[in-house]
Amino acid sequence: LTDSDATKVDLAAGQAKTGLDVLLGGLPATLSGTVSGDDPTGATVTLQTLGTGSDPNSGAILRSVTVAADGSFTLDQVPSPSVYDLVVAKPGYVTDTQQVDLAGGENRQGVQIALRKGDGLIAGHGTSASGPLGGATGTASFEQSTVQTVSLTQDDVGAFTLRGLPTPGTCAIVVAKRGLASQ
Repeated sequence: LTDSDATKVDLAAGQAKTGLDVLLGGLPATLSGTVSGDDPTGATVTLQTLGTGSDPNSGAILRSVTVAADGSFTLDQVPSPSVYDLVVAKPGYVTDTQQVDLAGGENRQGVQIALRKGDGLIAGHGTSASGPLGGATGTASFEQSTVQTVSLTQDDVGAFTLRGLPTPGTCAIVVAKRGLASQ
């Protein structure tokens, strides 16, 4: 982390050096906060790398902890600096994702995540002018949360069900498939 710890690499004019392995590091960060809701006990808080645009929940999991009875959680030894998705999940509740941007060695406290009942569902069919859309992505967005699924490619082609939606609540629904405009 300092110049005195560095390895010197000498190069002559016009020389190319290959095969260097460089490990980028930072200072370990700590992230702590509270999960609020009617019963946060047993919820899981997971820190993961950012997912891809087509699947925001595809990030690699770095740390995961069970929420304490008072709703508190702490994730330590987090590689930083970096931007992560902080995900809270519990059966019967909406899985909520919050993006966090951690500075190198930061001790972030007071992160608040709401645990909301998730017993709502929306079902439908994705279709285009040429027929049912199997393999289309259906996404329901509300506040800072998203629920995503993929429509069926066999039997009831194009059918999808978005589960675990907060109730009562209002959400936007988008059906998308590569090569077609999202609706």
